[in-house]
Amino acid sequence: MTTLEQYLGDNWNIEVKNAWVFAYEQIVELMFEGAGYSPTEISISPQSTSEISLDKTPVSKPSSQLSVEIIENSFEKIKPYGAEFAASFYENLFLAYPEAQPLFAQTEMSKQQQKLLNSLVLVVENLRHPEALAEVLKSLGARHVNYGALKQHYPLVGEALLTTLEQYLGDNWNIEVKNAWVFAYEQIVELMFEGAGYSPTEISISPQSTSEISLDKTPVSKPSSQLSVEIIENSFEKIKPYGAEFAASFYENLFLAYPEAQPLFAQTEMSKQQQKLLNSLVLVVENLRHPEALAEVLKSLGARHVNYGALKQHYPLVGETLLTTLEQYLGDDWNLEVSKAWVYAIGQITRLMFEGAGYINTTKPAAETAKKTQSESQEKSVSNETPKQKARPPVQQVKQQTKNEYSQAEATVKLQKLLAKIVNLFWGSPKWLVVIIVVILTVTIINIVDEDSFLGKTLDSIDAISVIVVVVLFIKETPDRKKQFHYQAWSIIDAAKGIKDSQARFMAIQDLNEDNISLRSLEAPGAYLANINLKNAHLNEANLSKANLENSNLKRANLSYANLSLDKLPNSNLSYANLSFTNLTNANLSNSKLNYANLVCADLSNTNLSGANLTGANLSGANLKETYLVGANLKDAKVSVYELYNAYLKDAIMPDSSKHE
Repeated sequence: MTTLEQYLGDNWNIEVKNAWVFAYEQIVELMFEGAGYSPTEISISPQSTSEISLDKTPVSKPSSQLSVEIIENSFEKIKPYGAEFAASFYENLFLAYPEAQPLFAQTEMSKQQQKLLNSLVLVVENLRHPEALAEVLKSLGARHVNYGALKQHYPLVGEALLTTLEQYLGDNWNIEVKNAWVFAYEQIVELMFEGAGYSPTEISISPQSTSEISLDKTPVSKPSSQLSVEIIENSFEKIKPYGAEFAASFYENLFLAYPEAQPLFAQTEMSKQQQKLLNSLVLVVENLRHPEALAEVLKSLGARHVNYGALKQHYPLVGETLLTTLEQYLGDDWNLEVSKAWVYAIGQITRLMFEGAGYINTTKPAAETAKKTQSESQEKSVSNETPKQKARPPVQQVKQQTKNEYSQAEATVKLQKLLAKIVNLFWGSPKWLVVIIVVILTVTIINIVDEDSFLGKTLDSIDAISVIVVVVLFIKETPDRKKQFHYQAWSIIDAAKGIKDSQARFMAIQDLNEDNISLRSLEAPGAYLANINLKNAHLNEANLSKANLENSNLKRANLSYANLSLDKLPNSNLSYANLSFTNLTNANLSNSKLNYANLVCADLSNTNLSGANLTGANLSGANLKETYLVGANLKDAKVSVYELYNAYLKDAIMPDSSKHE
């Protein structure tokens, strides 16, 4: 630091210093990890390196009197724009952390913004009365536990607050003002933590998980893939007989270690939540040898958890609790090797769920991909040359290349591109421009062709031009007519809500599907839709509970996360359908075709599947409690004996082709 300051001279300032201090801290932390030292032993300077620092910069603590004056003066400049400031705070929060937005789904944001503003005014106006303010902040911290606030949420709020302050203060925002607000926020959070019952050492405004399941800081050697799978499978087999107790213990351990997480489950039926956890674990363990299929399921699960209000800061809590519960149930079978295998597996699961949730960007830059493709193409071209071709003089190579440029294949490609451009121009241009172009082209053709020819006689009249314009406009307006038709179809569906039998709705749903329009989140509970043809339909997240879909064709339909509870689906065709995570409780699917259907983690409790064809179906993680599988065909189905334990299986053909007695 001294040498940098010496050589940088006037360019050495607090901002440059903070950047170098932060960089050096990261370097030392990684070197300490390699050397086996504790990270707490790091000490660059006597200045505080508390975890609460917004960017880990050694912010100097301002004097109490000076800090108060700076905050009061800066806040006075914001007060006239209080409402806008509060609105901008939440905009910045959701922009930086979109995963936090679902937490406010049921909140009236205007009132929430007013609460924020009131809290800021309360704090700033009572900075000179610390005793009274301390009690208020402790009480506020305790209340926020009941709102479902976790300690991991505080850093997000702190960063969004500083961003908004900088945005509104403009030129008045400097390092002195920033330090004052950072110091003040540290003190506020410390008091709220005290009220919430958290340890002050847990404060972290820019949290970096030090959990052993961290995606990129895992101090665990990567086990071989095959070994890891076998270890996890063998250890999980020992837990399976106690599945229900294990799931219950997981949530007990979670709430014991993180009591602030309990309010998040206040409206949740815990027995069902525990079953979901168990189903998910079974699904993962049984599909470890099929990583491609498992990856897609986990990505989908990650995306869903964003809508549940899950933040990336929650994942380490779940991972740590899972490891604690595994150790608790495995007892003497829990050792370093088993621990490493599960830690590595949890890290990979988290990475895939993060990818699905949009926390990790996996796309390669287009330039890099194009460069790689071009390089591979050139290498392939060079490798395919014969010795004679390689020896060809440069002039001959140029001539050969010139001849090849206008080969028939390339001419076809160029023609296709030209036609594509014309088509795009046609659909993208306004009607008046299309009419003008058509008239000009028609007149040009009339002048070019022979007047005595059939084409000349046909076109040589105003009526002919009018007919051509009408036909072209009719074609041009086709998409608009389609849109109008689709709007009408959705209006019919919406108007039929609450009506059991509506032929108009039946036709509208079927017609929309024929036009390949997504029916996602369709609301038609209790609807009579027997014999409907919805092949390849996009019905994910649809609500069709208590609907009559008898003899319907739903082959290859996407019904993931749909609600089909209490549905009538006997004799229906659901082969190759996606029913992952679908609610099919108490539904009637007797004699239905479900061969090669995806029923991963589907809820099939009390579902009637007697006589159903489930050949090759994937039932991993499905809830089969009291499911009727009498006479069903489960040949080659992906389901374990454990999962079938609570199902009725008389005369069913089992996955190994044997008949259940």
